[in-house]
Amino acid sequence: MNIKLGSALRMEEEIRRINEKYDGSKESNIEQQVEKLSEKAINVSDYLSRAQTALKKIDDIRDELIYMRTNADAGGFEAFDHNFSTLNQYAGVRYHQPDSLIANPTNGLGQWSDRVDQVDGGHGTVISVDRKFIGNDYSIELSDGRRLNPSIKSYAMEGDDGTKLEFSKLSVTSLDSGTGAITFHYDDGAAGVDYTGTLTRGGGTVLNAWLYNNFATQADKDRAATDISAAHLRISSAERTFLNDEAGLSAARTTMKAEVDELNKQFAAVAEENLDAKQAEIKAAKARFGFLNNSLALTQGNATALIQQLTMNDWGVKKLSMTDIMFQAHGY
Repeated sequence: MNIKLGSALRMEEEIRRINEKYDGSKESNIEQQVEKLSEKAINVSDYLSRAQTALKKIDDIRDELIYMRTNADAGGFEAFDHNFSTLNQYAGVRYHQPDSLIANPTNGLGQWSDRVDQVDGGHGTVISVDRKFIGNDYSIELSDGRRLNPSIKSYAMEGDDGTKLEFSKLSVTSLDSGTGAITFHYDDGAAGVDYTGTLTRGGGTVLNAWLYNNFATQADKDRAATDISAAHLRISSAERTFLNDEAGLSAARTTMKAEVDELNKQFAAVAEENLDAKQAEIKAAKARFGFLNNSLALTQGNATALIQQLTMNDWGVKKLSMTDIMFQAHGY
């Protein structure tokens, strides 16, 4: 019994050793590589989708600029402002659309600086993805420090202090395109109110119709045409940038997908190979210990007969020699 127990314990220990040898560490390592690479690939795909969406919207924005030019020439200031609002909805005039590459990347309060996001392209490469606001936005900081922003919902200049100046009651007295210095008048039904301040622009830099005096003169129309041409140039520049970004992101995604596919194949191969090897070693171990136990079983009867001859026979009646005992126990 002690021999069998020792044999069973040794077999248990060897199987434990085999299990530790094939502990899944190789598979786990590949899984970790797949997980990290997949996270990077998902991020790259997300930015690729943003770039492609931006490129699709560029044509819509370009069309709205064309409509604005037509309406400015015709003096259609209400239609012009409608185009202004529609264009900004395509682009995302404020920062409420963080996933849009053509929305305002900052806070819309006189700040429209472009931004570049650094995207991990794998293998130590970094893809620079541009954010370029290609809508139209502007802000006026009054001489008293208050800031007015256009509202595309109310068609008015609004301030945080509750100031609300309807576009239909505003007109420009003077505007320096270089410095942004502006003086404008608000018709309140009485003598009116004059304001001075500084105009800053963002995106395509086109303004609402009231800042072109609703196209009352040819000079006002010419100012609008100049700004619209500048917006077209900005859009064309942004389009080239997004096309380059799209190409880089697309190449990175293709490479990452191929690498993930290859790692998945490696995982399947290693898992199958380790499983087969583990099962083979366990099977061999069980066979060895089974053979040992069978050998013990075959010799158990002879050993018992030998012990009986040595311990249970009546030596007083007949004294047998060791040769006789061995003959009776083993038959030779």
